[in-house]
Amino acid sequence: MVKLIHLADLHIGKKIDDYSLAEDQKFIFDKILELIDKENVEGAIIAGDVFDQKSPSQEAYELLDYFLTSLADRKIETFMIPGNHDSDERVGYARRPLSKTGIHIVSFAADSLNPVVWKGINFYLLPFVNRFDIGRALNEDFDDLETAFRDLVEKMNVDDSKCNIIVSHQAFNHDGNDPIRSSSENTEIGAVEYLPISLLNQFDYCALGHIHKKQNIGPKGRYPGSLLKYHSGEANQEKSFTILEIEGKQINVIEKEIKPLRDVRIIESSFADCIKGEESDDYIKFRLTDETKVSNVMAKLKEKYKHALSVEYPNISSVGNGANIEEKVNVEETPIKDLFAKFFKEQKGVELNENQAKTIERLLEELEEK
Repeated sequence: MVKLIHLADLHIGKKIDDYSLAEDQKFIFDKILELIDKENVEGAIIAGDVFDQKSPSQEAYELLDYFLTSLADRKIETFMIPGNHDSDERVGYARRPLSKTGIHIVSFAADSLNPVVWKGINFYLLPFVNRFDIGRALNEDFDDLETAFRDLVEKMNVDDSKCNIIVSHQAFNHDGNDPIRSSSENTEIGAVEYLPISLLNQFDYCALGHIHKKQNIGPKGRYPGSLLKYHSGEANQEKSFTILEIEGKQINVIEKEIKPLRDVRIIESSFADCIKGEESDDYIKFRLTDETKVSNVMAKLKEKYKHALSVEYPNISSVGNGANIEEKVNVEETPIKDLFAKFFKEQKGVELNENQAKTIERLLEELEEK
């Protein structure tokens, strides 16, 4: 039996509000290494969004270097692809010498056609792609992503007698049912282009990345979810590590609970009760039940809650004064359409109607295509 850990959406270098998550991410990498040692894991899959930005900071590079070096020191065979947040060139830099240490990186669609073979298992590493990426790889023109993706997978010539795993960073759905998305994902302009998971039917396991909430997609596909909560809207999510036990073509999936250095929480209470509460190092969004706004509220809360994120007042009408709008909107983590909706409501005192919302989405999609 072979054991692997399936990871995705590391987002190294990410911030929540203005707080760096470097310490939190280093902590969770150490927990992964402890789990690898305890469970006798032999391989690791990293299914994209290695970094949070296409131009990572030096601190982010050093943290990835620490993690990959720790895996290599343990002789953990590692299979990694870039995601939509990554630069293909930066993630794939030095991929040839790294492969000699057991770290296999595929950054371009053309290199995904042939598998990396390890312990009798074929690993097809397919980075995040659009139809133009696939067109360049196959020297063809495609009108849509689904047709291009189907053609690319067909050219992989998968050997059904072997155990075949594909690593992919795309948005897949199953029988028309889209995956449940998370607040920290919804920052891209326009709509997400979903692909049917049935395109990957010939694989024994689909090690997916891109969706931050852990979930299965069809009988063979799995998003392990992000390692940490990256937004207050994910406060109620449960995070876990995904362990694969492989014997022949049979793959068993096991979840192991993640306990982070700091949690992301929402506290709904009066300001007075919050100030009386115990100090916390967690990342906390406050919903204050007071019926009048508290002056200098964030500074006061941060005296007890060092990583306070934001404040909103659900019991105060927003009409005319914007009182129910969060004091601080995190532009980087809020979808553009939601930013516009917040601005509209603050200015007009009413929500966008259905036709207005559709018009905004259409305009954003047109901007994305340009």
